[in-house]
Amino acid sequence: MIHRSFFKKTRDDWCGNFKIGGDCYRDGAVVRDLLAADGRHMGENYVHVSLLEMRGGDNTWRVCVWGNDDTGMEKDFPLEGLAEALNLFKSIAIMNDVTMAALRGLGFVRT
Repeated sequence: MIHRSFFKKTRDDWCGNFKIGGDCYRDGAVVRDLLAADGRHMGENYVHVSLLEMRGGDNTWRVCVWGNDDTGMEKDFPLEGLAEALNLFKSIAIMNDVTMAALRGLGFVRT
């Protein structure tokens, strides 16, 4: 399975957005996240963007954009469409921020 992913800034509410920096819980104790020290990303909202090779029933490439709970948008490509999937994945990487409206314009559907 090929898996590539990154976090991208968003203005939308994804029914729970990722936060980079701040407190994290590990083994029941509160610890400071390593990125919190520089403070540049505190209070900003992020989504997780990934490119997945879906083996099994679908045999597709899937570009996914998800919040940290149950809201996400996806777009599938046939296995021979890897170049097209990678181009879309890279185009999201260079966006200033990711919005649901922009993703709908690129053919994503909400899941």
